[in-house]
Amino acid sequence: MDPKRWPSPAGPRILIPGYPQWSWHQRERAVVLFFTYLTSIVVGTYSWGTGLGLGILVFAFVTHAYSAADAIRQHAFPGFGRFVPAVTASAGLGAVCYVPALAMASVFAWPIVPEERPREGYLVNRWAYGHDGPKPGETVWLRPSRGARPKIARVVAGPGQRVEWSDKKFRIDDQTIEGSPFAAVGSPDELKLEIPQGHVLVTFGADPPTTRPVPGSWEIVDQGDVRGRAWARSYPFWSRRLLN
Repeated sequence: MDPKRWPSPAGPRILIPGYPQWSWHQRERAVVLFFTYLTSIVVGTYSWGTGLGLGILVFAFVTHAYSAADAIRQHAFPGFGRFVPAVTASAGLGAVCYVPALAMASVFAWPIVPEERPREGYLVNRWAYGHDGPKPGETVWLRPSRGARPKIARVVAGPGQRVEWSDKKFRIDDQTIEGSPFAAVGSPDELKLEIPQGHVLVTFGADPPTTRPVPGSWEIVDQGDVRGRAWARSYPFWSRRLLN
């Protein structure tokens, strides 16, 4: 078939790797491009937040750009050569698809690694608390500049809630909470307070979303120190899960 008579690669067709080649009956090339891209996107997204994941996503972009450049080159044959289609396809796909996607991921799935637990990774929604503060039970990411204390914590109580420690039991609004907010040595016999407005009570630990709170790991922090909500644990891969 005369390349000049092939359908134009512009529009939605060029956004699917291998689709232009498939429509031109170049089936083997289309299958290789499509499944290489699909595998890279799935694996790269699954491992988002790691160097490996970034590298695989870059490979997916290169595959997509190659597919688009190949379609432009074939359609314009013999007009552009190889360099112009490659630059045009890379710039166009980057501006239309990949830069916006990366910008959204950096806001709603920002990968962080706590300094105190370098083998753990979390995904953070940095816009989660633009209007409302964190709620009890949510896992939060605290301001990174707060010295050496942990940066991942679980909210236990919010502003205005009553906190009470008596008879060796810890209560929030008359509801008994498992664990003790104090270290084994030096705990008071009784304590009553109300969480100030603009503050939350949080607990730290080996893995705050799942484990029992560690005695002495509780702290009242300013809501301004809460930088986002950690909504997923991203690695180690065998412990990936959604968080409250």
